[in-house]
Amino acid sequence: MLHKRLEETYLQVVSRATTDLTYDLDNILEALDQLHNQISDDDLSRFTDTEDRETISLLRDVIYTAQETINEIEARQATQMPILHLVEHHEKIG
Repeated sequence: MLHKRLEETYLQVVSRATTDLTYDLDNILEALDQLHNQISDDDLSRFTDTEDRETISLLRDVIYTAQETINEIEARQATQMPILHLVEHHEKIG
C-alpha cells in the first residue's frame, strides 16, 4: 500500500541522519504525490475508514515534523545573523 511506503520512508528519514538527505526528501515527496494522485482519482476507495484515519495521522506527523524542521532552520539562521541595536543619539555639548 502506498501509505505504508510513505510511512516507511518518513520513519527512515526521521530515524537516521543521512549524507544524502535530498534523496530521502525526494522519496517522501514522490510518495506524497502518488498518494495525492490516487486519492484525487478516487483510487483508494478499497481502503477502510481505519486505514484512511491512519493515513491522515501519518500525513499530520509528516506536516508536524516538516514544520518543526523549518522552525529549527529559521531559528538557527536568526541567531547567525548579526544583531543590530538601536542606541539613543546624544548631541555633543560644547
